[in-house]
Amino acid sequence: MSITRFVGGLALSALTIGPLVLASVALRARFLPTWRGAAARVAETVMTVVGLTIAAEVLGMIGIFGRWEIVVLGATAGSACW
Repeated sequence: MSITRFVGGLALSALTIGPLVLASVALRARFLPTWRGAAARVAETVMTVVGLTIAAEVLGMIGIFGRWEIVVLGATAGSACW
């Protein structure tokens, strides 16, 4: 594996997961405003993983599961929720 492929994968991961994390933080703050500390971080982490899992499941169901499709759907869904 080359360093450029590794860095490219990190960038795609950031583009996919970053908006989902921001959306999870915003949703947790809106619906669970009294949660602070570790409980809030756990809720945000669970929401991020669930969002990514649901996105992958939907893409797999309609038969277009691929690297770029995951990036686009993750970035779009996260940005829309945020």
